[in-house]
Amino acid sequence: MANITSGYEKPYEAIGLHKNGKKFPISVEARNVPYKGEMVRTVEFRDLTQQKEAEKEIKLKNRIQSAQLRLINEAPELSSTELL
Repeated sequence: MANITSGYEKPYEAIGLHKNGKKFPISVEARNVPYKGEMVRTVEFRDLTQQKEAEKEIKLKNRIQSAQLRLINEAPELSSTELL
């Protein structure tokens, strides 16, 4: 609420609320602009649901990859005859 009342104009994240009561992440960016001789506030809302899901998936894949690399680096060296 402080961003709204202070005239804050940089993008920030907040939580939106669908009609059905479901919460979802949003990006909010607002500007004070002149309109018909007066200053009015325009606001842009963007649904970040897909972006947040993609970021979560990337983090999970990075953790899996890091764990796999640790296992490879910690595994004893095997010769080609040992693999047969």
